[in-house]
This record gives sequence, structure tokens and C-alpha cells, in this order.
Amino acid sequence: MDRRETARRFVNALRAGDAPWRYPHNRLPEFEPLFGKFFRGEPQSGGEADYAVVDDITGAVGVRLKHHWNCRRPRYYRDADRIVLPPKSFFQDEAHYRATLLHEFFHAAEQPQRAGSAGPGHQAELVAEAGTGMIVSHLRLPHDSDNTNVNKWLAWWTMEMNSDPAYLFNALAKAERAANYLLDLRRKNVAA
Repeated sequence: MDRRETARRFVNALRAGDAPWRYPHNRLPEFEPLFGKFFRGEPQSGGEADYAVVDDITGAVGVRLKHHWNCRRPRYYRDADRIVLPPKSFFQDEAHYRATLLHEFFHAAEQPQRAGSAGPGHQAELVAEAGTGMIVSHLRLPHDSDNTNVNKWLAWWTMEMNSDPAYLFNALAKAERAANYLLDLRRKNVAA
């Protein structure tokens, strides 16, 4: 399958509500080469998911995190190097909260002193969405089912991928680089 066809199928999967970075990836086998290295089996089952590694990642990055009752939407503020989230009660469940938290940490990883630029805003959103899915899959955590951000950006991503399929592959390469950066940073922080 060539890049243009892969990008077309990627967009069609997103339109159908199947984010290719979410488990089970075997429903969309054509994307296994793009995301397969991050999948380590089925998500944890039974009882509570272990989010300790996510906590380690968020602690290792060095970004200030604040929950504020008046926050309407999660956001990373570049100039202040700070993430502001609504209270946890705002989120559908723990998986939604943790995925949103990781998503914002992907935006923090865009800083030059960290993993580097994710590109224009619309591509940075694709990087953060795919990267979050990569880490969640790698840690075998449950994926959240919220597609609000994907639906918000899908028209833009579609336009860019139709214009240049490399847009998708560049975003996925940046997501992988940032995911590896966050996982490596966590390992180094825990080892210290």
C-alpha cells in the first residue's frame, strides 16, 4: 500500500471512530507497521489499571501541573511551561483523565529543550493524539474513548493528508520520537 492510500485509510478509520493508535490494532492491520512496536499485548484487565508509570512521566518532565475549578478545557501554556486541567470530576473516567494528561505532556515535549517541535498547531494535535495512544498501548493501559479532539481536527488533518501524505508520516515520526523521549526521561528519573 502506498503512502497516499495509507493516509486515505487512516482518515477513513478516524471518521469511523477507530483511532489506529488504540487497541486492538489488529482491527486495522494495515497500521500495525506504524504502531505495532508500541503494542505489548492486551490492555490490563480486572481491577484498577496501574498508572504509576504515567505518574512517573508527569513527574519527570518538570512541567508545573495545576487543576483549576474554572478551567474549561485542558491546556499547555508554553510561555509559563505549565499545564492547567479541569478537576478530575470533569473527565469521563480515569482513562480519559490520564490520556488528556499525557496529551498535554506531549505538547510540553514540543519545547526545544525537550523532544523538539511538533510542527504547526494542527499537526501538533495529531502528534499528541497518536503519541498518547502509543504510550497508553505500550503501558497496556485502557484507551479512553473520547474522540472530541480527533473530531475537532479531523477536517484539517484530512485536508493536509490529501494534499501531502507525508504529513501523516511526519506526524507519526514526531509522535514516536516524543513518546520515546517521555519514556526514556521517566526511566532516567526513576533510575536516579
